[in-house]
Amino acid sequence: MSSKKVTKTTASVEPETDESLMNNTNGGFKKNILGLAVLTILYMIQGVPLGFFKLSISSILVEKGVHYKDLGLLSLISLPYSLKFFFAPILDAFYFKKFGQRKSYIVPIQYIYALICFLLSFYLQLYINEFNIKGLFVFGLTCIILIAVQDVAVDGWVLTILTEDYISYGPATQTIGLMLGSLISYNLFIPLNSTYFCNKYLYSAPKIEPLLTVETFWYLNALFVLGITVFVHFFVKEKELKSEESASFKEVVGVVKLFYKNPNLRKLSIVCLTQFISSMPIIAFFESLLIKNGFHKETFANISSVLFPIEVIVSITIGRICKKNRELRVCMFGSAFGLGRTIYQLFVLWYFFYVGGYYSVMIMVVIAHIATSIHRQVSMIAITSYSNKISNEAAGTTFLSTRAALGNFGGMWVRSGALFLGEYVAWYYICIGGAIFGIFYLFWYMRTMKELETKKKEEFYTLKKD
Repeated sequence: MSSKKVTKTTASVEPETDESLMNNTNGGFKKNILGLAVLTILYMIQGVPLGFFKLSISSILVEKGVHYKDLGLLSLISLPYSLKFFFAPILDAFYFKKFGQRKSYIVPIQYIYALICFLLSFYLQLYINEFNIKGLFVFGLTCIILIAVQDVAVDGWVLTILTEDYISYGPATQTIGLMLGSLISYNLFIPLNSTYFCNKYLYSAPKIEPLLTVETFWYLNALFVLGITVFVHFFVKEKELKSEESASFKEVVGVVKLFYKNPNLRKLSIVCLTQFISSMPIIAFFESLLIKNGFHKETFANISSVLFPIEVIVSITIGRICKKNRELRVCMFGSAFGLGRTIYQLFVLWYFFYVGGYYSVMIMVVIAHIATSIHRQVSMIAITSYSNKISNEAAGTTFLSTRAALGNFGGMWVRSGALFLGEYVAWYYICIGGAIFGIFYLFWYMRTMKELETKKKEEFYTLKKD
């Protein structure tokens, strides 16, 4: 494993030149189909534990009457995604050259993760039955740490496994992959793991065991991850970076400094840390409030399953729009749309508690799910596509992971904070406060995005000297 230092470290980290893109420009769909498929599946592997520990476990425990503070603790499982910039420089600078810069980490980590999945199959159901929140947290955190490191490598691989004209589809593969993983670990798992659902819709005679147990689910996931890892290990080649495209460890660490010393990236960082203050509180409480007051958790899983094709179409459409250099315009639309969705979900809860009517509320909940999905995809794909555009190959892993870590932390601290606060303050005070903040925040957000839209790529790579 080696680190290459090619140029003297200066006060700036230069983006790649046109020459460095000579072999990675135009390719067409056929040349990129393998890369698109590999990226989607690798992101899907990430989506399984994220969907299981953030959605399935929460739904099961909410139905059993868990406290908001326990949900707040479980929401911290995603913390490793907010700390990716700590190990991203290592992945960019140290790797086995013959094996591949990204595969040097993806392959061994997924072998370890497959083993962990196998071990989980023996313990998770017991922890759920016993309300062992700390045990669930430790197991979940272990999985997410491994997946977060894998995500760092996969994010960087987008820049080299795809030709330049298809890099804008990288965020779409991420979104579709994560949705597929969530579809498996939440939308399919919850109904098939429910004796109520299986006895009502699947079994000819009542049974006490669901069709899919926790043990079986994680055992099958272990086999799937193992199979994909073997395929990537032996059959997927990685583009070898040229000497001029490599970066020393010190140069890669310098990329992290950009996010607080470069004025343009500093603004982008503030956006990532604050953009979910208005929308995340209502997301944290919405489903749990409905489940606690009579909705079946299987209902939400089934709604999301039906909407999955729409989500895929939306993801691809946003990717095509971003390909036309409209990423920040899409971000601005997403922010305004998100504020409208937040206000709408508040109205749905008011209607549910004070007016009622199962079928009318159900229709409103479906609309809320569609709006939430569109907002999530618009926000994620557009900002990630913009990050890909202003990134470079040599230190791409660090750049993209630092930006993504800030975005993940921006969502996590608001969600966790809202749930912890919900133990002591009424949920509607928290959600209404977020919506009011969002109205004022929207004006600053729009102005900031318009400023960033005028900046050239080189303006994100000059450090402000102290």
